[in-house]
Amino acid sequence: MQNIKNIIFDYGNVIFHIDFQRAQTAFENLGIENIETFFSHSGHHPIFNQFEIGAISPAEFRQAIRDIAQHPSLTDTDIDTAWNSLLIGVPPGNHEALLAAKNNYRTFLLSNNNEIHYSWILDYLKREFNIDSNGIFFEKDYYSHLMGMRKPNRDIFEFVLKQHALDVNETLFIDDSPQHLKTAAELGLHTHLLLPSETLPGFLQTSGLQVVCLRNGTAQVVSNPATGATTGQITTEGERVKSITLSDGRKLIDAGKVVAGAPSVTIVTNNFTADGGDNFPTLAALKKSAFGISYEEALYEYLLSFTAGSSGLPTIPASDKRYSALTGEKRFTWE
Repeated sequence: MQNIKNIIFDYGNVIFHIDFQRAQTAFENLGIENIETFFSHSGHHPIFNQFEIGAISPAEFRQAIRDIAQHPSLTDTDIDTAWNSLLIGVPPGNHEALLAAKNNYRTFLLSNNNEIHYSWILDYLKREFNIDSNGIFFEKDYYSHLMGMRKPNRDIFEFVLKQHALDVNETLFIDDSPQHLKTAAELGLHTHLLLPSETLPGFLQTSGLQVVCLRNGTAQVVSNPATGATTGQITTEGERVKSITLSDGRKLIDAGKVVAGAPSVTIVTNNFTADGGDNFPTLAALKKSAFGISYEEALYEYLLSFTAGSSGLPTIPASDKRYSALTGEKRFTWE
């Protein structure tokens, strides 16, 4: 994630799994009709907005549910159980990914929440993970009902940005609600819609990896590379790679050795490397999926985008920051 220094995370269905269908079914069982307009991911009854900014108390929220359901005998437990049925839990790997992200970025939580759910989540975190709150995963965690503001309104984003002096050009906001992302994008933040098919560790991982190589290390030697690197035999083990670390902090290789339990990854690279160029038989033997254009074609089109110089050839201006030694992600370094 080039140039990103800060990440603001949503909670529900980004870090913590929630299920709107379960809550809809539970509310219908309480006697509430027209459930899609009453409560859904894309919109809901005004009482939920009021509850999420702390404008009404849990007692007032429960009474509103009784009134809407036209069922005055509903107990507090009946209502809380239905409301909390939305909450599932934290998928494996999410907390670890957050801790790794915290090592590389300034991280924040910005959650639309309410007093009943907040209390349930704190109990859950203590029971399942022996932690008192989400605070250990972030520089600061924010909850709408404690702030008197909620997404997608601009004021809640502006508050967090100002409170921590965050540059929108260096800040990424991750959420599962398009309406929340729309406001963030209008304010200039980078945004990512986390889809149901994605996982948080998977998304954070896709931002890349860092490779450290030993300049004096032995290069891998493969027999008969010209006749097919995929079938050549390794005659000399390579010792150049010191470490490979995913951007979420997890190591694939450490001290020249593959880390036990290291995750499987998908590598996106140019076609030269993918085809086994420079004796990379491991990559050449992998299952490959081609997309887009080759790197030669991309370079050709890129050069032609510049004005020709006095020699008649395209000239890349010195102001192009992509070619400055002082910029870039420094994903590959030599020691």
